[in-house]
Amino acid sequence: MNKKLTAFLCEKGFGFDKTAFAGKLNGYQISGSCVGNVINLKFYVNLTENDIPQVTDWLNSNKKHYALININANSLFFACTLNTYFNSAQKAIELMTAAVDFLSTFKTADCCPFCGESMAESSRLVGIGSDKLFAHEACFDKFVGDVAAQESLETHAPNNYLKGTLGAVIGCLAGCAIFVVMYCFLELIGALGAFVGAVLAAVLWDKFGGKNDKIKILIIWATTLVLIGISIYVAFLIDAQLVINEAIKEFGIDGVKTTNAFEALDIFFNDDPELRTAMIMDIVLSVVFIIVGNVYTTIRIIQSQKLVSKTLVKY
Repeated sequence: MNKKLTAFLCEKGFGFDKTAFAGKLNGYQISGSCVGNVINLKFYVNLTENDIPQVTDWLNSNKKHYALININANSLFFACTLNTYFNSAQKAIELMTAAVDFLSTFKTADCCPFCGESMAESSRLVGIGSDKLFAHEACFDKFVGDVAAQESLETHAPNNYLKGTLGAVIGCLAGCAIFVVMYCFLELIGALGAFVGAVLAAVLWDKFGGKNDKIKILIIWATTLVLIGISIYVAFLIDAQLVINEAIKEFGIDGVKTTNAFEALDIFFNDDPELRTAMIMDIVLSVVFIIVGNVYTTIRIIQSQKLVSKTLVKY
């Protein structure tokens, strides 16, 4: 962990290990992690429906100054990620101080993040994932029960694989369109399209009501590999037709071997070793980008499938 951040945490009485930390700053609970220059912060405080927009506006107003990403606010905490490369630690210290000053204008310190009531009489150290915080034991027990009930509902929810697959196809087709445009008209390998296709396939799977399980991963891989693969071929055909059109303009229709894009593509591939090598390299690079996008998406899906209830503990 960064030395400057470690010194600040020690001074304020935080507990921490190599990457994670938790404690109170002027009575307001903060949990976080520091990996390299990336620092994640969570401010555990009970937020009402009226508080959440106020907090979100404050985070957005400070987004540029603190280089904030992944902003989130709900009834239990608000969170953000800082990545300012060389001065993330200093920015994180400034943000924690500023956030506590902001909270003090409308939230009382040393209150349970679940119910918002004072913890002066009793509190229990509990854990949510890698975060540690103090709360009323009864409030935490209720939270554990609510989480378990929600996870049970999700487990027994309808699969909706057909709807999910439709969403995945629509999302992937958007990536295919980007791929073709980049390859044919911008003369770039459609890396962005392959990546976007995988990400949107996962997002629209959820939007269309598909179940978040292993089948989701399999269908997204199959959909992206097939559709992006088809888009590669389509891009080659469009490219071939564009070459034919240019040749006709220059030599006339009698000066070209064929006006058929399929035939032209076959000629390019079989009669021109240099062009064949370039096409094969384009295919290989495209497949690499598809795999990268799918691996990234798979990791995110697996993370989202982890049961929160398994991470809830009392100390």
